[in-house]
Amino acid sequence: MNSLYTEHKNIRSFLSAISLTESQINELTREYPNIIELCIEDRINEIELSKLYGIGSYIIKVIQRKIKNSYPLINIMSAFGGLLDYRTSSLLYSKYQSINEILKRCRRTHINVFAV
Repeated sequence: MNSLYTEHKNIRSFLSAISLTESQINELTREYPNIIELCIEDRINEIELSKLYGIGSYIIKVIQRKIKNSYPLINIMSAFGGLLDYRTSSLLYSKYQSINEILKRCRRTHINVFAV
């Protein structure tokens, strides 16, 4: 699991970026701070829905789908040390389809994304 998305504030930021409500984010992070890992590893059966107010079987599957579909963006954001936001990562991913291709393009055009 990416270290970028093991910190509480980063998990909340990612969940917000994929359009979860503040209430859903609060419930999930309160009971399951490893929610991203559980969804990516298809372990949502470990989630006790009775502990989560307003999140049932259907909603948790929708949340899992959103997390899995957006997971490549976590890797892109992590590869750039958190310098890219969700929207920028999404645009790059839709254009180049892989982290390696994005990094290759940056190197080829001599873009130093870490220069401040």
